[in-house]
Amino acid sequence: MELVKRFNAFLDTNQILQQYHITPFLDHHPLHLTLYLARYHQNQLPKIIQRVAIIAKHSKALNLQTEKIEATPSMYTLLLIKKNTHLQKLSNRAVIRLMGLRDRYAAIPAWARNDPKRKKAFLRFGSPTVFEHFSPHFSLFKADGSSEEQNHHLQAVLEGLIAQFSKQESLEVNTKATIIAVGLADTQGQIVKEVASFPLE
Repeated sequence: MELVKRFNAFLDTNQILQQYHITPFLDHHPLHLTLYLARYHQNQLPKIIQRVAIIAKHSKALNLQTEKIEATPSMYTLLLIKKNTHLQKLSNRAVIRLMGLRDRYAAIPAWARNDPKRKKAFLRFGSPTVFEHFSPHFSLFKADGSSEEQNHHLQAVLEGLIAQFSKQESLEVNTKATIIAVGLADTQGQIVKEVASFPLE
């Protein structure tokens, strides 16, 4: 997506990427919107692929609109997607079809452990970010300061630059999701290997 490339170039011009040793995810990973992220045993992969193929066969391509860029307290910078009924339904469908295959002994993500609602969602569905907690976005990068104090400073710097960028660029961009895929993700939720992909009808 050109907007993401322009934002990364803007940060590079302002020497933020080099100064804080930030590598945009787009440099090494495909830009993607996560419908459902859960831990599975390797032997479940054929069933996962089969079920996602069925989901794709009965789903249509989706119109998406980006909304704003946000630097979160967890130091992820995200390009948020406006919620829409069709996208929510597709995520719900993925959860319902795939949650039964997940590793039920997977550890709860650290950030969700102290949030009772998120913890409950994880224990029930295998993910703390589904159904009413689904927040569609593209992850742009994760910044890690050497201390909590530096993280607060860096978040403030990023928020200032995001505000500056949003004055010169419209952050509301229309795009379309035409493919649903199965991928292996790293600890930051980034795709390290695409296993299978299917066109949305």
